[in-house]
Amino acid sequence: MLNVEEYFKNKEKLEGAYDFHTYKKNLEKERHAKSLVYAHLDKAKHNLAFVNQNIKSGNFQDWSIVGLYYAVYHAALALVAKKGFISRSHNATMIFFDKKLYKRIQRRRTAVD
Repeated sequence: MLNVEEYFKNKEKLEGAYDFHTYKKNLEKERHAKSLVYAHLDKAKHNLAFVNQNIKSGNFQDWSIVGLYYAVYHAALALVAKKGFISRSHNATMIFFDKKLYKRIQRRRTAVD
């Protein structure tokens, strides 16, 4: 299981995971990636519509959680695509965000210190 906090604490582990996912091509810089942004956003909206309909019906509430997860996941994939990358796994997507967030956090810490 992915422990996000662990990657923020250990830059080498984060870099190793990022390198692993790029080596395995789970995470790739793609020239056509930006063309997928709206497709992922549409999928996120579709999942949210499912969740809203499901909540109104009062049935299958456990599937609402699954739908919410996939709405967030597709929104994340849209952001990855906007940066010019393609992610082929949930783990690679999270590692991508960890790496980008790590850099921002380090910059803010340096500015405060």
